[in-house]
Amino acid sequence: MPSLSGPTLAARVQASRPEIKILFMSGYSGDLIQVDAVITRMMAYIQKPFSLADLVGRLDTLLDHTEAPAQPATRAEGATSGR
Repeated sequence: MPSLSGPTLAARVQASRPEIKILFMSGYSGDLIQVDAVITRMMAYIQKPFSLADLVGRLDTLLDHTEAPAQPATRAEGATSGR
């Protein structure tokens, strides 16, 4: 998105639909710093590349357990897929 960052878009979406849950994903580790500044209990983050199991786990946590955001998935957690 050349003219809009993910966190800015997420803030706009949640302003109009506060019940929306958002999963940020990125292949660029610098994005984590920007996402950490805006992440709420209705958001989570996953680092590319990630495995299908990592994605399912993040989505499960986000959709079922919104009390706290899922911790970022990193390459060190065994991500095996280059999605």
